[in-house]
Amino acid sequence: MAVTINEDLIDGAEFEISSAGKTCVRAFAIYGLTAGTGIWQQAVDELSAQKGVTYFSSHPSDGTIYVTRIRPKPFPARSKSSVKVYVTYTTPDLGNTPETVISFSAITRESVTNFDANNIPTFVSYYPKDVNGQPSRNIITELADVIGLESCGLLEIRREESNSPQTILPYINTINSQSWQGGAKGTWLCREIAFDKILYRPGYKTIYRFEYNPKTWLKTVVSISNHTGKPYADIVPDRSLGPTISLPVINHNGFQNFYINQFADFNSLNLPVVFT
Repeated sequence: MAVTINEDLIDGAEFEISSAGKTCVRAFAIYGLTAGTGIWQQAVDELSAQKGVTYFSSHPSDGTIYVTRIRPKPFPARSKSSVKVYVTYTTPDLGNTPETVISFSAITRESVTNFDANNIPTFVSYYPKDVNGQPSRNIITELADVIGLESCGLLEIRREESNSPQTILPYINTINSQSWQGGAKGTWLCREIAFDKILYRPGYKTIYRFEYNPKTWLKTVVSISNHTGKPYADIVPDRSLGPTISLPVINHNGFQNFYINQFADFNSLNLPVVFT
């Protein structure tokens, strides 16, 4: 049976303002859990996966208060497969707030391309030699490989998380399937997820590293002549088939675009919004 979650807007819904700040309590009824001693952790995991509610996540309508307590209880009192989870949001005590550190670097890197700055194909024309070593009268035009610099961005987010990061490891080496951090589909690559765990202490210190490519992570392949080792002279690449195409791949006279990375919705990670 699938696990379902319903927010109870009556029982458990509380709000208070005092000298210590704001306090808000939300209640979630969770059904279809597996009976046993692990039911409490399963309830917390399902709440995180389905509703994005985790320790120190912000309130959906008030970004100034954060989850400081998650308390599951049997519901109804003798049920073995359902619980009610009470989530308390409070104004953070900055002295005890888990740090979230965001770093970003805009850099350049070396790359090989067949296009100039205006996305126009770069061609080279020459007269090849004939079998006698003499210049031929037939001019050959081929695509040129140009080594240059392109811009990219490196985003690093460090934060403490209550749940084990093993559930987010499949995001490694994927690209964003939806708009994320101000970038269009296919522009962000998840390069690394790492975490530290201090034994006998709650939480995980997790690091996310992403790389931004404004031209998207779409790859281009051009057919190569076995005779010359160069692209065929009659290939006509069309850069417009690049970042705007959608899967499946499009072929164009020896010219093919495709993604080599799987897609994932990075919004599901509930990371801080750095760029809009």
